[in-house]
Amino acid sequence: MFGIFNKKKDLFPILKNVPDIHCHILPGIDDGAKTTEDSHKMLKEYECLEMLKIYATPHILAGTYPNTPQSITEAEKVLAASAPQSEANVIAASAEHMLDEAFLEKLENAEIMPLKKEFLLVEMSYHQPPINLNEMLFCIQDKGYVPILAHPERYNFINNFSVYQDLIDRGCLLQLNLLSLTKHYGENTSKKAQMLLKNKAYTYLGTDAHHDKHLKKIQQIQVPNKVIDEIKRIAANNQADF
Repeated sequence: MFGIFNKKKDLFPILKNVPDIHCHILPGIDDGAKTTEDSHKMLKEYECLEMLKIYATPHILAGTYPNTPQSITEAEKVLAASAPQSEANVIAASAEHMLDEAFLEKLENAEIMPLKKEFLLVEMSYHQPPINLNEMLFCIQDKGYVPILAHPERYNFINNFSVYQDLIDRGCLLQLNLLSLTKHYGENTSKKAQMLLKNKAYTYLGTDAHHDKHLKKIQQIQVPNKVIDEIKRIAANNQADF
């Protein structure tokens, strides 16, 4: 009887034709793919997953990865020129924007890379939120964008669902990292992901893949029956909006 309630299903079939809105596939501009060869290895694994539309989201992080729309577009061109004709993936250039001291100036000067036209993928430090987080979320929306917070389950300073609910109430959408469905980032992160799934708090999902090994691991993920329908709902949002 106990085994019946703990059965798991493969995640793999749910991801077919689901756009990935968060990955680090562009070569040589952040902590993801280092070379075009690394990017090609990732593309092959995306083909295995049948996730054929990919939003490349390199970090824009002051002092560490000072990317610009120009540097990101150039990296996209390098990858496009080197990709074998057999690779069926569609890659759109975007970015993962750190909410740091330089962010508001970049936003004001349009030095950002939204997902499609209206969505902006953002992240925070894992250890503490920016002091002016609410101002940043307001400014993003005032400019006509919808903030999507990457991997909310990974922020060590958030352990209470009410904090997530406050972010949602302020207009911030949440994006699940698929590897958070495992203990890849640690048990606490996995537990928070399950809590957010239970509360139907996620709007979108992404791989946050930095190399082909991440994508291979995602192909092996199994999830409890109790969250399958919720993950399907989130995947459908990716398909509808991207």
